[in-house]
Amino acid sequence: MSRFTLSEIASTVIRAGFTTGDTVTVTIYNNASSTPVALDSNACIEIGSTGYFVFGLSNITTPPTTYADLFWVMTNSTTEVTGNMIFGGSIEDTVRLSGANVVTLTIEETDETPIAAAEIQLWNSGQTLLLDTKTTNSSGQVVFSADDGSYKVVASKPQVSFTVPEDLTVSGTTAQTYNGTPNVITPGSGAGECEVSIFASSQAPSSYLSSLKGTAQIKQLPTSVSGVYYSGQKITGTYDSTTGRLYWLLPRTAVVSFVVDGLGISSEKTIPSQASADYTDL
Repeated sequence: MSRFTLSEIASTVIRAGFTTGDTVTVTIYNNASSTPVALDSNACIEIGSTGYFVFGLSNITTPPTTYADLFWVMTNSTTEVTGNMIFGGSIEDTVRLSGANVVTLTIEETDETPIAAAEIQLWNSGQTLLLDTKTTNSSGQVVFSADDGSYKVVASKPQVSFTVPEDLTVSGTTAQTYNGTPNVITPGSGAGECEVSIFASSQAPSSYLSSLKGTAQIKQLPTSVSGVYYSGQKITGTYDSTTGRLYWLLPRTAVVSFVVDGLGISSEKTIPSQASADYTDL
């Protein structure tokens, strides 16, 4: 999921990988109404002969002028790649609160261990307007100023699962606690393997993307795993929609190129060599 200001719609493009020479089209849906968005053209353009196709959102017939949660499907009639975009959900579009009440939110595990560095979003009750965003301190707390009323709280942090959204009722000085559950990651099954993962969370009203596709291509391989893996090998990531985790099992010390469709990620990483490095973030 990507977030943009409303002013960025005309300059935003989405990208996905197919086979070079394919005819690729896109359909965009408004998540709030589950209806297709009118487009001047739905044709995607290939970048050279790379097999990567792009679509400019300047082709939206009537660009949104208020908060919009958009879901897109790019297809060559055989394979589909999907993604999610929020416009008006960027920090530049938030309305900072200046309410009369001090609202303290505590984010912790069920055993009361504080969850630090979690992003906490405060929304209006209908989840149509992002009011404020803060990050929990070492005690797992954030403090907002808000008037009496009903709100929604969206918490997110890589490798932690939350109930999304949570209800919040403010009446005078308010203190509320919410729980998160760390995701347990199973180490690589092979002695020379390391798990590489990325967590992709959608904004309200959904907690995680329903699907996500990523490919890892080995560019340089350690000789110790010869015969098990090979240079140039492409490995499709495994996506768990219940935790928002996309992951690969890869040989340690290998140099790997990653492409994650729908998130616009294209990066290269050297897999850790330490025997204790059972998993690492992309």
